[in-house]
Amino acid sequence: MKKNSLPLPFKLLLGIIVGGAIGLFCRANIQSTAGLMQVLVCLHRLMGQFIMFCVPLIILGFIMPSITTLGDNAGKFLGIALLLAYLSSVFAATFAKCLNALILPTEGDVIVNGMNTKDETKTIDIRKNIGMAFQNPDNQIVASIVEEDIAFGMENLGIDSITMDKRIDEALDSLGIKDLRYSMTSKLSGGQKQKVSIAGIIAMKSKIIVLDEPTSMIDKNGRKDLLDKVKRLNKDESITVILISHYVEEISYADRVLIFDEGKIIADDTPRNIILQKDKLEKAGIVLPYIPKLATSLKECGKNLIGNEFTIDELCQYLK
Repeated sequence: MKKNSLPLPFKLLLGIIVGGAIGLFCRANIQSTAGLMQVLVCLHRLMGQFIMFCVPLIILGFIMPSITTLGDNAGKFLGIALLLAYLSSVFAATFAKCLNALILPTEGDVIVNGMNTKDETKTIDIRKNIGMAFQNPDNQIVASIVEEDIAFGMENLGIDSITMDKRIDEALDSLGIKDLRYSMTSKLSGGQKQKVSIAGIIAMKSKIIVLDEPTSMIDKNGRKDLLDKVKRLNKDESITVILISHYVEEISYADRVLIFDEGKIIADDTPRNIILQKDKLEKAGIVLPYIPKLATSLKECGKNLIGNEFTIDELCQYLK
């Protein structure tokens, strides 16, 4: 009498599902190929010959590089919120530098407008697409006069002087610092220096601006003014902005928000939906801004609020 046996196509399908799941589990929990071999031996004892259908997918799942995609964000304002910890600051700097090939990933790939940062022939094109403003603008300013500093990047791209002069004027005007064109960079405030750094990026016609904690050395009013200008650029010029910040209240400027913890995305949503995820934020050690926190508390007390209000005006509108 013959034993009942599963059809071959069904075995293959089951092997793909089970093998892929086991492979990804091994990748997350096992650090060596020796450990993987031990798992395969144990599975053979438990599953018999059926393990042969799973082995290819188990190995593929184990060796497959992890891929984190930010998707299509062309023309959007992307906010990345970080924990208030030293390690997350280190991650922020590393992440930002990976975007324009200053640092190459040891695992996985960073793709910018279809270009892999590991491809050395594309490095110049990638850096033409992405402009960066670092946390400390003094590390980025290279000239003693504002005009010369903004011209520096364009000179490296071989742009003619007439075009440079026009772009410098437009970049300064877009950030409201046209009067600083002939000022000495050493005499500028922190906020003014950061705007000069961003003006240099705008003048090079970068499609993407990466702001690595640009407001950390600026007071509250200066932060608002800078981000208002950047938001206007995002809307008027369709420049993609990636803002990395510890100030959670700044996420209200973004169209999409990512929250990283130890290099992993733990939340990805719109600003208003993000601040409703109170348990997840608290678990990650992120403190809500004052207004959303107050709105959440009032909602819990029975007030007719959504709980994701960002401004005093929004709060007052619901409390009328």
